[in-house]
Amino acid sequence: MKRRLFTLLAMCLICSAASAVGTIRIDRPTTTSDKMVQTLFAKSRTLPFSFMLDGVSSEQFIHTWSRQLVNAEATETNTKRWDLLLTSPDKRLSLRCEIVAYTDFSAVEWTLFVKNNDTSNSAQFTNINAADIRISDDAAEGYTLYTAQGCHAIDRDFHLLRTDIKSDTTYRHVPTGGRPSSKTAFPFYNVTNKAGNHGVFFSLGWTGNWFAEWEQNDKGLNVCAGMPGVDLFLYPGEEIRTPRVSVLLWQGTSRIDGNNAFRRFVVAHHSPRDSQGELITPPLCAGFDYGDPAPCGEYESFTELLARATIERHRNFGILPEIFWLDAGWYHGNNAPLSREQGRSWYTTAGSWVADTTRFPRGLRPIADEVHRVGAEFMVWFEPERVYVGSLWEQQLPAEWLLASSKSGKHRLLNIGNPEACDFLCKYMGDFFEENGIDHYRQDFNINPDTFWAEADSVGRRGITEIHYVQGLYRYWDYLRERFPDMLIDNCSSGGRRFDIETISRSIPLWRTDCHYGEPTCQQCHEYGLSQFLPMHGTGIYYADRYCARSGMSSAYAWFGEVFSRKNSVPDLRHLMATYRELRGYYLKDFYPLSGDGDITGKDKWVAWQFHDSELNSGIIQAFRRDEAPEVSIMVHLGGVDADTLYDIYNEDNKITVQRTGQQLLEGLKLNLPSPRTSLLLRYKPAE
Repeated sequence: MKRRLFTLLAMCLICSAASAVGTIRIDRPTTTSDKMVQTLFAKSRTLPFSFMLDGVSSEQFIHTWSRQLVNAEATETNTKRWDLLLTSPDKRLSLRCEIVAYTDFSAVEWTLFVKNNDTSNSAQFTNINAADIRISDDAAEGYTLYTAQGCHAIDRDFHLLRTDIKSDTTYRHVPTGGRPSSKTAFPFYNVTNKAGNHGVFFSLGWTGNWFAEWEQNDKGLNVCAGMPGVDLFLYPGEEIRTPRVSVLLWQGTSRIDGNNAFRRFVVAHHSPRDSQGELITPPLCAGFDYGDPAPCGEYESFTELLARATIERHRNFGILPEIFWLDAGWYHGNNAPLSREQGRSWYTTAGSWVADTTRFPRGLRPIADEVHRVGAEFMVWFEPERVYVGSLWEQQLPAEWLLASSKSGKHRLLNIGNPEACDFLCKYMGDFFEENGIDHYRQDFNINPDTFWAEADSVGRRGITEIHYVQGLYRYWDYLRERFPDMLIDNCSSGGRRFDIETISRSIPLWRTDCHYGEPTCQQCHEYGLSQFLPMHGTGIYYADRYCARSGMSSAYAWFGEVFSRKNSVPDLRHLMATYRELRGYYLKDFYPLSGDGDITGKDKWVAWQFHDSELNSGIIQAFRRDEAPEVSIMVHLGGVDADTLYDIYNEDNKITVQRTGQQLLEGLKLNLPSPRTSLLLRYKPAE
């Protein structure tokens, strides 16, 4: 393996001492995205990323590389783009940093691409830090870091985490298992000054392993983030990318103003859009869930005839959704209860992506046709990356396309980092959607990929399998979005374990966690936590009573309750769907947690929140008195309202309207619920 060590050593002899990292000032309210680009990339001797090449830090030699900042074509409104081009003196290595400035926000993003232009292997790259920056505030007495717990299918999923940064202490965050928002970390951060009135929202786009380190000293808060453990050389002509880095400056009165600035930013620039450039809004869905008898699993005894009956029942009852949602178990190998007796289930037949011929002798097209006949659209569940031993793909696909792991048991991983495997997946799935009339795509991913990636790496190439795999995932989703521009991609990964800035730009998570399907306390906790960071997400509602239904209402709504039993009421269902349709727009607006930043998981607590539309100066308030909460009332302080405006506040349950000034709402609104396990839904708007 040929190295370039002597060239690098020569560079080191002529370079000066390492200089400070790129700095982002958070105490300058006039800082624009253009100014940040100039500060970080054009005028600074340093750059906001770093790496080591054959053990030598880029800070010691990068200034000797040629540098050119060139304009690139803007692909959307309110954006400017540049390419920062860096080339080594011997022309053997080149770096291209894609930079995007958002002119309607003080926000900048960058993604680094590294290419070996030589005819032999490159030098060894280690410590590739996509972000290596300093956050500075002259008046700050310290910094506070707000993030959330990752998804673990528990009530504390997305629970707000606050850390008051201590000097000379390193805080390191890494997710679990190779999925970016799994268990131990969440790649979205609000960094504030101690007063909480300004800061920077920092996020990463990488659907795999990542790390973020925070360390405060007398010069500010140093932030280092990227992929952990990378130690690799590049083959001739090979190019790789790093995680996307996103920074957004904000000013306000409290840290929630920063979170809301990021929510607005996501809606404006990091949410999927259709063929007309319009926002793909989270849908009103209904599943085909009717209650399977034991030992049947999800949809394993579902048939074409039952699908048609379910669609007709929704139409007849006047509860048609926008999307009918067919989940796992419809494919080859599942013919319950026989399949269960033979040890097969929806889980152990992943990789057999053809409809079960016994239950669906004509494929899924007749179901799609029936869905379309009643004016709805059709979404189907797949898990194409996981291939179980014995499935059709495991038997039919080339062995080199499937990754195995010593810890994987009978699971295999379709290596979409292999261009041929990725090509196959793109065409197979695209053709399947067309042939079966599928409008929307639900993608799940129920295994940790990190051990598959690590064991596939060759000597001297640690991290390369993951890098190519993640690039392949983006290529696959982008192919689907180009071929089916009006398609919604539902991002599920054992719930919400694949949230990052790249995935939320391409998809909407309609099922944010696998925690206790339909359990209202968990759903309230998840809405309260996740809505502080992301505007688009949903969960499943199984019961139409107002307490349960309101607990699961979010920007996306999925009805999974039974419609062939007496467990639910048709009038309740109609009311629930009508209410959601009226209020759905608010869930994409500003969010205010009204129950504080502490632990809200207990059955003995109240929980309340507010969504506020600043353009209409109106919003909604939801509150829940849980089963064991002793208080009959609580006081909440609204956010976003105008102190000088008189508001009408309408109670959805007793139909009573009261009036309060904005100043009164800011000072405190008393919420009353005489009985446990009850809820409030209030709407407010300027008085007429």
